[in-house]
Amino acid sequence: MKTLTNKKIFVTAAGQGIGRAATLAFKAARAKVLAIDINEKCLSTLSKEGITTNLLVVCKRVAITKPVEC
Repeated sequence: MKTLTNKKIFVTAAGQGIGRAATLAFKAARAKVLAIDINEKCLSTLSKEGITTNLLVVCKRVAITKPVEC
């Protein structure tokens, strides 16, 4: 796999399925990954893998106006 060292990747719906697989693949390629999802439990498992996570519930205005750093 090609290395993604020093690249920043933003993955939405990262908690499960294709989003989770993509997140883990980017991490394995040494990218700095920010994983976003509505499911806090799924995000916590990614956090344990050393991936930066952020809970995002788009129904809450504060969630979409709060700045996120990667």
